[in-house]
Amino acid sequence: MYFHIHTYIYTHNHTHIYTHIHTHIHFHIPTHIYTHIATHIYTHIYTHIHFHIPTHIYSHIDTHIYTPIYTHIHTHIYTHIYTHIYTPIHTHTPTHIYTHIYTHIHTHIYTHIHFHIHTHTPTQIYTHIYTHIPTHIYTLIYIHIYTHIHTLIYTHIYTHIYTLIRGGGGGGGNSILESSW
Repeated sequence: MYFHIHTYIYTHNHTHIYTHIHTHIHFHIPTHIYTHIATHIYTHIYTHIHFHIPTHIYSHIDTHIYTPIYTHIHTHIYTHIYTHIYTPIHTHTPTHIYTHIYTHIHTHIYTHIHFHIHTHTPTQIYTHIYTHIPTHIYTLIYIHIYTHIHTLIYTHIYTHIYTLIRGGGGGGGNSILESSW
């Protein structure tokens, strides 16, 4: 599959490819990333934290976990990832693009959130959570956050970018590379 995309990118005119990908990335991708963060991740994390955790711990969770998570998601995905994809896309192969997505979202972002949940200010976060919140609730939050990061960000956004470049299949001219020639 990557060879097929690779062929498109290096066969077609550089200006056309850059213009179409550049335009779609600039106007389409950031909106979807921000929408999914605001709608899915924010809503689900906020809702689970609000309804599954005792009120007297809510402020600690909101301050020490939710805020760092939201900050890292917004910074590394909406800004950092967008910049990495937006800037080099006319010179990088699909493999490079995939590597950026996989490395920064699946590994780098997950590591940062994992770090904040388990080790960041341990006396205020980890100890407090482990002491006051039942294991099944802690596990629920951890799995829920990981699931949404892996599914909505890694899989869904990668699929959007892959589909945008490759097309929906069937030779119907659904991709940005096929639609202009």
